[in-house]
Order: sequence, then structure tokens, then C-alpha cells
Amino acid sequence: ETLPWACRTSRYGSEVEILATKTQIDIGVIPRANFRGTSAMFRRLAGTPLQLAETEVVTEMTYPALVSTGSFLTLTLFSGNQIVHPAIVYNAFKDWDGTFYREKPLFYTGISKECADMIEEVSEETCRLRDALQSKYDRDLSKIIKIYDWMKRAYPNDIGDDSSVYSIFATNAPYAGLLHSMIKENNGEYSPNYGSRYFTEDIPFGLLVFVGIAELVGVSVPTSIEIVQWAQDKMGKEYLDVDGKVRGKDISYSRAP
Repeated sequence: ETLPWACRTSRYGSEVEILATKTQIDIGVIPRANFRGTSAMFRRLAGTPLQLAETEVVTEMTYPALVSTGSFLTLTLFSGNQIVHPAIVYNAFKDWDGTFYREKPLFYTGISKECADMIEEVSEETCRLRDALQSKYDRDLSKIIKIYDWMKRAYPNDIGDDSSVYSIFATNAPYAGLLHSMIKENNGEYSPNYGSRYFTEDIPFGLLVFVGIAELVGVSVPTSIEIVQWAQDKMGKEYLDVDGKVRGKDISYSRAP
């Protein structure tokens, strides 16, 4: 579902700066019975003690806690990256007129209230799909929660103002100073990087998958479709057709259903 830490590479291949440790991360395992064995393997790979918990109720733990989602579908539909990152780059660059930036813009803490509203709407679309799937197929997808609640759970001691989605991102201490991925031009200024992971990963292997499942179930997700249509144009791809359906010529290069 997410990395155990908010972190950034400080020296490629050898050094990472850990900005914060999340209190809980959800994991999905197939088959579910392998949850503890898989979690133990993850603990060894991460090189840090991780509390294992089958329920949400965990006390006296070394963070982050590993919690079973109960369904791999939960992880597919609810990934903070696909909800947050595409909305941020869309709002940052949708009206870009080609004028270079003198400095790299702030990524999380530099979002506008309009961007925060879009993040919240994508989150709402996720919850509407969750409700439709639970109703139609009698599946427990209750671990899919709103992005506001997820942020408060992940960073309970780092957020200065939790009064809104906008304030949560603007005042989350580990996000301070993190910048957009940009291309440095010959004159030393910057242009948007449409080849960053926020495009190449979070669209074809994230938000587009969500849009495809929503289409199959018959749930309207216009905000997510708007973001994908803009992003695919910047990437030179065609995942969605002109009607916003997942039947573009490049869907074979994605994980969309």
C-alpha cells in the first residue's frame, strides 16, 4: 500500500534520508493465510522491527504496524500515490504556458486549495467504487478509507493543522521542502518532467487501473478520468479513448483490466 517511511534518495544507490516513519501500513497477501510469514520476510528486508497485527487495535508497538487488509483488491483500489500524486501534477502544470521555472516548485506543501479539493474528490470516487463493490459482490473493503483519514493515521504526530485536506498537506512536517520532479534546461531553469514516476507509474499502474475497474462496475469517476486524459497526452500515450473509456491503443502497456 505504501512505503514504511516518507523518504528521499540523498545519494543514489547508497543513502536514503528518512523523513518520517508511518505508524501503520496495510498489506495484502495471496493467500491470506500467508500474512504472518510474508510480514516476517518484510521485517527482515526492511531491517527494522515491525509490529504484526491482524486487527486495527495495536498497543506498545515499534512503528510501523503491519495490518492485513483482508483483500488484495483493497490495495489495488486504495493507494495514496494514485490518489494524490496525479492530482498534484495535474493542478501544478495543467495551465503551463511553456515559461520555465526559476526554481523547482514545492510538491506537497505547495498545493492549492483547488488541488486539495481534487485530491478529496478522487478519494470520494474511490469510496463510491468501494461501496458499489461491497454491495454488488458482498466483499469487505472497509479498509478503503478517505485520504483525510489515511493521512491522519499515517502521520498522527507530524501534522500541524488537520482541519482540512488542504491544511493536512500544507502542514505535514515530513513533506516540507519536497519538490516537484523537473527537467533542468540549458539556461539553468526548469520545465515539468512528464517522465517522472508520478506519470509513468501512478497513471498506468495506479489511477488507470482504478478507472478501469470503475468502468466495469458502472461507477462514474469523472475527476479521475479528467486527470488520466490530461496525463496520457503529456506522456504521449493513449490509455483512454475520446469517450473516456479504457480502450485506447496503449492499454497493453498498463495494468488496466
